[in-house]
Amino acid sequence: MPKFYSETKYVKTADEYLYMLNLGYVNLVAPYEEGKKAFFEMQKKLGTNPIYDVKYANLLSIGTYCESDNAGAIRIIAPYVSVGYAPAQAIMAYFYITGTGVAQDEKKAFDLYFAAHKQDYYGATFNVGVCYETGRGVEQNYEKACEYYKLAAENGYPNAQRAYAKCLEFGRGCERDAVAAFKWYKKSSDQGYILGQFNTAECYYLGIGTTKDYDKAYELFSRVVQSRASEGVLGSAYHKLGYMAEFGLGSVEQSKEKAFEYYYKGAQYKNADAQFAVGFFYSNGYGVNMDKQKAFEYYTASAKQGNVKAKNNLGFMYEKGIATAQNYTLAAKYYQEAADGGDIQAMNNIGYMYEMGFGVARNTQKAVVYYQKAADNGNGLGAFNLGYLYRYGEGGLTQDYKKAVTYFQRAVDLGEKQAMFQMGYCYHYGTGVTKNMQKAVEWYNKAAEAGSHQGMKFLGDCYYDGTGVTRNYNKAYEWYNKASGLGNKYATYNMGLLYETGKGVVKSYPKAYTYYSKALSMGYSEAQRKISEFNSHKCPHCGAYFSGEYKNGFFGTKYVCSSCGKKIR
Repeated sequence: MPKFYSETKYVKTADEYLYMLNLGYVNLVAPYEEGKKAFFEMQKKLGTNPIYDVKYANLLSIGTYCESDNAGAIRIIAPYVSVGYAPAQAIMAYFYITGTGVAQDEKKAFDLYFAAHKQDYYGATFNVGVCYETGRGVEQNYEKACEYYKLAAENGYPNAQRAYAKCLEFGRGCERDAVAAFKWYKKSSDQGYILGQFNTAECYYLGIGTTKDYDKAYELFSRVVQSRASEGVLGSAYHKLGYMAEFGLGSVEQSKEKAFEYYYKGAQYKNADAQFAVGFFYSNGYGVNMDKQKAFEYYTASAKQGNVKAKNNLGFMYEKGIATAQNYTLAAKYYQEAADGGDIQAMNNIGYMYEMGFGVARNTQKAVVYYQKAADNGNGLGAFNLGYLYRYGEGGLTQDYKKAVTYFQRAVDLGEKQAMFQMGYCYHYGTGVTKNMQKAVEWYNKAAEAGSHQGMKFLGDCYYDGTGVTRNYNKAYEWYNKASGLGNKYATYNMGLLYETGKGVVKSYPKAYTYYSKALSMGYSEAQRKISEFNSHKCPHCGAYFSGEYKNGFFGTKYVCSSCGKKIR
């Protein structure tokens, strides 16, 4: 019987290739030109050596060194099959199971694999296991599949070692044993079997049956991407290399540029996770120039393959009209699909669409259901939105301030920054909790430090009024200014008040007018009254606002312009 070399044997010359074949070693790889020479040497010697003949027929069918000729390959091996030569039986079985050169017949394929197995040809033993696992040519039986995989694995076949490891990892046909699975994956990997290397890398990457070791995972994934593995394996390996580079796992250098390079290659192999990552990098300008249009394209490609994160982000782009026409119907469609697929952010997002009636019929009860799902799965924004509905008694919920506070607190615990402001608001006005201005200030301060413009504005109010904190107009100015810079119209209006009255700043009527105008443009109608007052007290000589001395009345009693010194009336 032909032997199986325990490691893939790379031979250097055509003569060495033929010599090793003659000794019975079948797991041989030669450089293309040398392999081609050996192929034609075998052609000259057809009929003189069964090992050569079967190997030649196999190469002839594959078409490695010449045009594929399945019929010719079958003619060569048929006599060897009829006399029960195991390697020939195994190749013929492959022809039958795939319908290569013959009518597909899975039962005949199984019988031939089994006949070769009975002669201790363990390459066929592995395929008997495949037939049992997939139910091809025989009734599906995971226990028997595992049994045959194990036998072939114990006799050194790396593909069987990997298959047996998968049985152990997932408990299919045998008791689940992650440690044993890793051991067999590694045996397969150590023989140079690419799929074994990929699975061993995944074990190191995820800590399956062994301690997590990102460096070893990186080394093995790097080997995989240099191979001629399948598109799916290459795409997945590139994605994981990208993730390790993005976050600097192990001793891998953190680099968004390198991460993008890996993700991009994975995306070219149609890996959905890599496509999503490329879209995310383009969307945010990570490691590459920001390009919303390309982000949209990659999200779309990933979403078509079912990636729920891509569907959620695609929904967001349709909702906001980013790199595409705004389309609430498509936004809701993608949010719904992502939520149904388990994406937590999408659960909150489709809840919002139902609450507002965007792209779907307004249904606040459904909004509550999805907000609750999001919150229960650890989404802070979902918890925040539930708190808001409880505060106002919407979505079929009975108004309940205490429950509102409970959900706002949960949102804070889950990292939702805007909930910090709501906690401050609850303590400020005593909704759901005992009124406590000191605690309100604490929460407003937390919210402000976290970047909440609402927290900044209300913290400014506390400093302006001296509620819960010592009055400090300078501090009020500081927080109003920050909130105004983030687009808060109320803080912008208050900046006008500070400049008008000179509290915390040097009095400046032009600056006050500028802030009032800005607040009006931001949609704060109250600012119109201030602007009208200013316009009615404008110096006819120089155009300065608030000309004259500002005393007890709005305009005062001195009717000389303080800017140009000219008498007004």
